[in-house]
Amino acid sequence: MVSVKYEGDYPPLRQNTGSEQSRKACLRGTRVPVFLFGAWRSSDGDCCSDLLCSGEKQSLLDSLLLAQWEDHALSGLLRYDVTSCETKVIDGEKGFIALLNENWNVNSFTESQNKIQRSDCLKLDYVKADVEDLLFCVAIGDKEGPELIPSSTVPKDGIFVVVNANPVEYGHIFMVPCKLYWPRNVIDKKSLELVTQISAEISNCSFHAFYDHLPSNSGIYFQACYFPNPLPVELMPIISFFGEEKGIQICELADYPIKTLVFSGKQLKSLVGVVSVICSHLESQSIPFNLLISDCGTKIFLFPQVRVLEHRNPTTWECGGFFLFKQPLGFNNATEEGILKDLSMVSLDDEGFKELKQLCCDMAREFTAKAGV
Repeated sequence: MVSVKYEGDYPPLRQNTGSEQSRKACLRGTRVPVFLFGAWRSSDGDCCSDLLCSGEKQSLLDSLLLAQWEDHALSGLLRYDVTSCETKVIDGEKGFIALLNENWNVNSFTESQNKIQRSDCLKLDYVKADVEDLLFCVAIGDKEGPELIPSSTVPKDGIFVVVNANPVEYGHIFMVPCKLYWPRNVIDKKSLELVTQISAEISNCSFHAFYDHLPSNSGIYFQACYFPNPLPVELMPIISFFGEEKGIQICELADYPIKTLVFSGKQLKSLVGVVSVICSHLESQSIPFNLLISDCGTKIFLFPQVRVLEHRNPTTWECGGFFLFKQPLGFNNATEEGILKDLSMVSLDDEGFKELKQLCCDMAREFTAKAGV
């Protein structure tokens, strides 16, 4: 499990010898499997090759993740079997998906935080992970191809892959940047690039990564799980407003309740570079947003939002058309009309969305020019 500890207003932290020694003490004796990206792929801007999501052969990272997650499930470390939950497609044109999970614990993050504070085991940034739930780490390697080290010390930089004991779907994990020092709740390019690279390396179209940002309480961690079918948002018609033949394509969704941008391209560094700049802009304006990474890292959905008093901002999977219900009454009575209304309430207005699209075009031109596309 992963939880986020909020300390004041997230004052920027400066590295010092004492803090580094404290970090080493916290991690002393901790050995986990470590997956290392191949150096050729780590430095290649076109890491998302045509072989991705081909389904011809399971990748090493995909096999590792599913094996570790299944092992935790069989060991009874998950609170329920999410594969036994009832699902249905809600009547309507959008094909929204509803899942009934009466065992879902909406307070799981709080409970996890209390548990970790008692054990005081692993302290990184504001995120504390229970070592028992730590599946493995992912980092950049120096060999030509990917490498799996069965037992190694925790890498200085990279991503912790942590099981979610309260899964929303099969294979639900947290991906936590291995950073001790971080400014306030800001998503950085390197971490977004690593998570996108994980999606590319897994090379399984069922794998979806996501990130939720709320200015008031965001933590720096990503989530991911395997959806058996494309999310409804992935099947919506799109309208392209920026595109280079071999570079970044930017579209907006047509006829969707929440205004959505879709970034796609096989040049990972340029794709992530544009998205990270847009996210930084939204963060600076205290605008909530969600990110959905799909198609093996070649496509990123951005759901910018507004804050509405007494109305909860949706999660990424809800923006994508997947809705979790704890009570049968809500599950049975869910309607497309109600969902459309809820999503529309948090959507940007036309003027704000127009300005955001213009910023996207400006940033994309800048990155494609640098890449020589």
